[in-house]
Amino acid sequence: MQEYLVQLRAMTSPEGLMEQQKEQVSLEHLAEGWKRTGQSLCGAKQVEFICSSVPPISLWVYPAALDRAVTNLLDNAVRYTPAGGKVVLNILLGRNLSRSVFT
Repeated sequence: MQEYLVQLRAMTSPEGLMEQQKEQVSLEHLAEGWKRTGQSLCGAKQVEFICSSVPPISLWVYPAALDRAVTNLLDNAVRYTPAGGKVVLNILLGRNLSRSVFT
């Protein structure tokens, strides 16, 4: 987890993001890709995948970096969940921005 946090900090540092552009994207659009990824990863290991409903909002994000971070979290969740287990992706609204919660 610490290694992941180091990578995430590097991706979000001003130097690491200079080459990337923030884009306004639909959270629903992003979540559709995460759902497909989660279902694919879980299906290969016989793990149940559940994704919460997604609020219909747009966010200003670095889409490639965010997608990579969520995909890495999904991959790790599936890797460490035993066959017959469950991976749940809850996408909740915080006060000022959305946050993803993995259980």
